Amino acid sequence: MKSKTTRRGLESFLSFLMTSYVFGVLSASLVIYWHTGNVPLADWLALAPHYIPALALNIIIFFPLLYLSIVIHEMGHVLAGVASGMEILRVQIGIGRKLFKFRLFGIEFAFLTGWGGLTFTGDVPQAFVKTRFFIMIAGGVTAQIGAVGCAVALMGTAWLNGMENLGLFPVHIFVGINVFLVAFNLIPFTYLGAGTPLSTDGRLLAQIPFLSDEQTEDYMASAYINRSHALIMSSDFVGAEKILLEGVAAHPSSKILKINLASSLIPQGRCQEAEPVLANAMENEPPPLTAAMLRLNLAAVWLFDGSFEGIEKAMEYSEKAYADLAKMHGAAVIRGAALMEAGKTDEAMAILAEQVHLAKPLHMLTNDSVGHIYLAYGYHLKGEVEKGRELIEKVEASLEPLSPYDQALLERVIQRTQDFWRGVDYAP
Repeated sequence: MKSKTTRRGLESFLSFLMTSYVFGVLSASLVIYWHTGNVPLADWLALAPHYIPALALNIIIFFPLLYLSIVIHEMGHVLAGVASGMEILRVQIGIGRKLFKFRLFGIEFAFLTGWGGLTFTGDVPQAFVKTRFFIMIAGGVTAQIGAVGCAVALMGTAWLNGMENLGLFPVHIFVGINVFLVAFNLIPFTYLGAGTPLSTDGRLLAQIPFLSDEQTEDYMASAYINRSHALIMSSDFVGAEKILLEGVAAHPSSKILKINLASSLIPQGRCQEAEPVLANAMENEPPPLTAAMLRLNLAAVWLFDGSFEGIEKAMEYSEKAYADLAKMHGAAVIRGAALMEAGKTDEAMAILAEQVHLAKPLHMLTNDSVGHIYLAYGYHLKGEVEKGRELIEKVEASLEPLSPYDQALLERVIQRTQDFWRGVDYAP
């Protein structure tokens, strides 16, 4: 099974490289075509083989320049945050699996696979909170605009002309990347990053001037959430719970803090303690996204309960959460698991099959074990026991230990399926 896990990890990495390669080829081709002037496309395609060496060189430099652009953006947040008197806890480059990390000037810098970045703030002085966050968030695109200005100033220099004679266009590529990223970041919308709803800088900048007192409290509480984030991602749920309890005591009206507190209790299997925290946060009509996250966590609580009443509540909460967060991995998995418990096997498997990736390693935000467990259960109910066994064996072979919550659900399914008839010749 270990060799299977290694193979799946290698396949996942190669898939990422192939996707990046296609993106790089298209981008570098556009830069070279643009640089050749007003050449008809048909004529350019006829001459394309002559540009293959230049294309290859530009593909090679495209990815370091993209990574550099992300670093510049996040460092803009850091410098603007420090200048406005905010504490910066952590800078994350990439959104995926961890590669390496180090500390510099008291800030943790973590490098992950994938493209994107996040800056995690710590304590914020209570005066001028909105202004401080506005400056910090605006710092990212401001840094990129400044970098583009410096790059444009290099155009026409002897050094750059020499590189262009070799077929290399680093400044053009760098400017193109940053213009795209600035435009993307300033469009106000919410997107999914590693299975988590995230807001662009543009959406945050548009919201900040109009924050209510309760929403401002959520911003001030972000120090506790950000401190607990790394602990939750490393499965230190007890450590995260301790920090979040301090946060709730300091900011009792913050609903986001209560969601995160529940998210530290649920994996520990302490769902009876999480339920009243979530129910309290549901009072006084929380904002739509906050309400959806609360329903998602309540669905997880009642799924764990497993009783007839609990499954009914899990169905109710998961239906609404899934409707609002349909593209979020966690919402889809909990909805699929609730449907499976309610006996709606076909509907459950249709949802779970889109979320479970056998070739990719387990990840709590994008490919979690609960989805594997319940899809395996569905295969068992359909008589496809071998497929179910393969999913369960992947979960059991994971290098990371299961949380008490996931372990309890795994044991529930194993008991119902008589351990997927392992060790027994089974013919449906």
